[in-house]
Amino acid sequence: MRVVILSDSHGFLRCFRAILETETKADAVFFLGDGYQDVLALRDAIGGKPLFCVKGNCDMSSCGRPVERTETLAGAVLYACHGHTRQVKSGLTALKLAAQENGASVALYGHTHVPAIDFSEGILFLNPGSAADARYATLELTPGKMPYPTLHEL
Repeated sequence: MRVVILSDSHGFLRCFRAILETETKADAVFFLGDGYQDVLALRDAIGGKPLFCVKGNCDMSSCGRPVERTETLAGAVLYACHGHTRQVKSGLTALKLAAQENGASVALYGHTHVPAIDFSEGILFLNPGSAADARYATLELTPGKMPYPTLHEL
């Protein structure tokens, strides 16, 4: 299963659309906040793929998305948040604790606009960077295997 992970589009629809049009073989999309209105505007480019969203600090409080969520895809448990409520600009400790509390082996986050792949204590930490800068990540999930992350820039 190929999952596209996006965050922090901040109204840059052109970059967001280009990423989605590049990743036509994706099976699902995660959006990690700060641009939920962009997700609504680009529903056609997402197509019928499963879409998992969380709310960022710049999204309207009334957007109806959760601040964090946990999903199981292809046998992997993924914890997703924007990152502002887990103080990711100061380190990954609070994010790690939240992932552990949710039984996750993958922690997805945004907020910093800096793409990153880290691994600590059995948890893969993945930040796709900012979709406004045409940066995103993919995550290959195969049951029984380690998730395989890749950072991309258009």
